[in-house]
Amino acid sequence: MPSIDTTTASLPASMKSRERRALGIPLPPIPDNMTIPQFIFESDHECRPQRRAGVPWLIQDDNGKQFGEEELRARTHALANGLHLKYNIAAIMSNPLLQNFHILLPALIRDDSQTTLSPFGQYTDSGVSYLRRGRTRGLKWNLPYFPSCLPSSGANPDYTSSELLYQLQATNAAVIMVHPESLSIALDAAREAGLPSARVVLFDVSHNTTSGEVLRGSSHETISSLVEFGMKNKVGYVERRLAPGEAKTKLAFLSFSSGTTGRPKAVAIPHFALIANVIQIAAHNKVNQNYCDWNDQRFRPGDVAIGVLPFYHIYGLVINHPATKKYDLRKHIRMIMCGAAPLSHELNQQLFSMFPDAHIGQAYGMTETCTATTMWPITRKRGVSGSSGHLLPGIVARVVKQDGTLADYGEAGELIVWTPSVALGYANNAEATKETFLDGWVRTGDEVKIMEDGEMIVLDRLKVKGFQVAPAELEGCLLDHPDVSNTCVVGIPDEYSGEVPLAYVVLTADASKRASQSAAAAEAIKASIIKHVAQNKIHYKHLVGGVEFVSAIPTSPSGKLLRRVLRDQAKELRKVKAKL
Repeated sequence: MPSIDTTTASLPASMKSRERRALGIPLPPIPDNMTIPQFIFESDHECRPQRRAGVPWLIQDDNGKQFGEEELRARTHALANGLHLKYNIAAIMSNPLLQNFHILLPALIRDDSQTTLSPFGQYTDSGVSYLRRGRTRGLKWNLPYFPSCLPSSGANPDYTSSELLYQLQATNAAVIMVHPESLSIALDAAREAGLPSARVVLFDVSHNTTSGEVLRGSSHETISSLVEFGMKNKVGYVERRLAPGEAKTKLAFLSFSSGTTGRPKAVAIPHFALIANVIQIAAHNKVNQNYCDWNDQRFRPGDVAIGVLPFYHIYGLVINHPATKKYDLRKHIRMIMCGAAPLSHELNQQLFSMFPDAHIGQAYGMTETCTATTMWPITRKRGVSGSSGHLLPGIVARVVKQDGTLADYGEAGELIVWTPSVALGYANNAEATKETFLDGWVRTGDEVKIMEDGEMIVLDRLKVKGFQVAPAELEGCLLDHPDVSNTCVVGIPDEYSGEVPLAYVVLTADASKRASQSAAAAEAIKASIIKHVAQNKIHYKHLVGGVEFVSAIPTSPSGKLLRRVLRDQAKELRKVKAKL
């Protein structure tokens, strides 16, 4: 695609008129002198509803234990103090986009518990994510914030040791927090990274489990022991207070994303970005506004949200799990949002039938925009099938066609957005930052159409069970296989996972000769290629869509893979196989 001029002022009036914005919803002020925990515990923002007395912030599902604001505040400070005193972790951060950052806390977490959230006024679903636990086939996610401004990075608990090692080295991590089930992987990666095993901290689990046995036999610190240590001892750190505007550059997270190409990259997210997105979502959903009858309002103070990620996966569980037949869930569920992976029309209809009175719709975002950029409008209980909704307040979107001009309504092109919730860039990767972050704008790499009524349709993205998969990463892995000469990976629709990867492969001359000898030989080569990826990549990157042999990979004159051509072929192939 030709380069585009990203400066708004330089656009001719005819092109500026094709920029898209939120429809009639103003963006409230965003504080730029607060850290995320200060925003959570101290902010009195206009979008924040008043909590009713006695409403908990977290409810543990296995025993009903409730956690209130003061307990969470105390434990957050105690953990920060324990980390500082035990590991001498300071909050002095260098420029996160230079080569020398040196303080980070990654979280590699796995759990069998699930916690229910009762966020303050519900608009803080994102704002309390540092305490959120979600179960997806037994996985727990937790990304802690610390009042001392210590940044953190969440890692997938299903990572192999080599994948985790890559993240540890990319972030120069100081401490790893890990579930006992993943301890051996964490220790292997820590050893390779030169991180002392004493800096591997375990999450607390029930002792009546296999993980509990690991915990009992371990000499590692645990979260509870660090919290207890932090509470017993004098506070050794100073909570950082930011100057006006400093939240826009103060690092909060290093969240790994595949971006639009290549290996996962560390997205440097400042405190301001997440705070901004929480407020954008609140404004979009008219939180704290009496805009319609109470029974029809999407969010209400005291609402309880199930902390499950990715949300797409829980849809499959809710609809298909036999336990749903024992309960009338319609009495309890008022809102379901799908993010990261698209819902098929069929699944949408199932949800609509199962929950006739609930708000149900989709949202779109990416790590680089931290996070949501669209969501189905508050004027509709049901989002339009196939649409990712409307732009959130404060966001400007451009749909850029292949000739570099801006698309009109209904025309396809690459989505480029400007948002106050933008990340700082990719840490330690100036080249990738330059390609994606353009003078405040973010090049998403996704092909979309924005319709005249504001609905945005995403046309091109590979997402598996809510996880982003970079085709280029899988293609690099495939090219390491001795039988693969060239390859292109595309996503094909899957009812359960949203999409699954399928690899088109050009074989080497020797492999092609072997494959031509018999169908069995060709299938053996395919199985070998699939196994190669499975041995080197996390489960959601496996080639569930299969392998198809082709004589050549279509490319543009500049050498760019024409992924759309092969994706269309894959859809036709899927139709043929469905008929057989």
